[in-house]
Amino acid sequence: MNKKDFIIGLVLVLLGVIFRLMPHPANFTPIIAIALFSGAYFPSKLFKSITPLLAMLISDAFIGFYQGIEITYLAILISVFIGTFLNIQKFQFIPTIFASLSSSFAFFLITNFAVWLGSGMYEISWNGLTQCYIMAIPFYQNALVGDVLYTIFFFGSYHLYHRSLNLKTTI
Repeated sequence: MNKKDFIIGLVLVLLGVIFRLMPHPANFTPIIAIALFSGAYFPSKLFKSITPLLAMLISDAFIGFYQGIEITYLAILISVFIGTFLNIQKFQFIPTIFASLSSSFAFFLITNFAVWLGSGMYEISWNGLTQCYIMAIPFYQNALVGDVLYTIFFFGSYHLYHRSLNLKTTI
């Protein structure tokens, strides 16, 4: 890993921690966007995964650990995997938004299924599962908006930065 990748990874971890610790609407954080960006950007499979998970682990140490944390982290790794299909060198708006929406939806399905199955808050039946997903919709709305906005921010910033570098070298 080169120094630039290490610094970008460190900045992403710090941003993830800061935005999770500061006051924000429920589930409106950059973690899924960081996972997508890490999946697309870092060449190392290990570093792709460690970056968003480290942001979660550090911020969870302050916020508090919770039941089902391993499922949450697994859902984040799925976003890393989805990010590997994005071309970081050529920003394409529609595929990037689709990846963000897909990651957000996968996170919603996986984590709320785990809540239904393991929390004891819902009856273990089709009605209980339906109720669990319905009750989670307000949180999903925040997550969906946050995931898309942060994804546009990370990928767009990277693209604009590299575009400005290319303009400087051609002048």
